[in-house]
Amino acid sequence: MSAEDDKALALKVAMSAVASLIAMVVDFGWLFPDELEVVWPNLRSSGYAKLYVFSRYLGLGSHIYNVRFTVRMYFGIPSTDFECRMWYGFQAIVVEVLLASVEGAMMHRVYALFLRSRWILLVLCLFAACQLASMAVSARFAVPSDRHTGTCLVTKPHPGNAYFG
Repeated sequence: MSAEDDKALALKVAMSAVASLIAMVVDFGWLFPDELEVVWPNLRSSGYAKLYVFSRYLGLGSHIYNVRFTVRMYFGIPSTDFECRMWYGFQAIVVEVLLASVEGAMMHRVYALFLRSRWILLVLCLFAACQLASMAVSARFAVPSDRHTGTCLVTKPHPGNAYFG
């Protein structure tokens, strides 16, 4: 890839990240009055409220960091191999944590729905273990080793990425 191709691709990545951040902030603005009314008063007593706040603001914070990093890519600010691997790893871990938090809450509700059956708990634990193993493998594929440019654009993805996402 030429430098012009890298810059054009980095611009598309940065524009996508900024556009999705704008959509996320608009969503926060629309839901914030309801959040103040429903979630925040129950924050100390409700595990679901804590999980909601954790996942909501972890997602926002990580996306702001993602926008910062993609804008750096566009301006051609070089990053070390370690920084690139950390950025890709951070993205993969945040996505995994957010998915696991939502799935954990849903599993808890299913367990309660089936009157706390031990068989249902066993099946849910088996599903959770399989999901965590799958997430670990996916996270490993998401982090490139030395197949990226100085600005962290991936030049040669791992063959397993065909199944990732």
